[in-house]
Amino acid sequence: MCRSWWVDPGRGVLSGVDRDGLAFSYEIACEGTFLVGSRLVIETVPLLIYCDTCKTERAPAFIQQIDCPDCHTPAQKIIRGRELEVAALEVAA
Repeated sequence: MCRSWWVDPGRGVLSGVDRDGLAFSYEIACEGTFLVGSRLVIETVPLLIYCDTCKTERAPAFIQQIDCPDCHTPAQKIIRGRELEVAALEVAA
């Protein structure tokens, strides 16, 4: 049986997923499976917006105020930060 696993989910700051809740539920979901004893590594994906005024991608200063940090135009498009995906699953025998 393989005892060295790790799962690396990318979790955007706006994904709506609580980091501690994800870690806790992962442990419960692994009980009684071959993933018992595996390690969950959670990568937080920062927020990135596209500013129509500046015509470039920017990281807002605060996630509570999603606007361009340079010109303060409200963001119309979020590039990154809402995702929840498994970025990697590494297995070692």
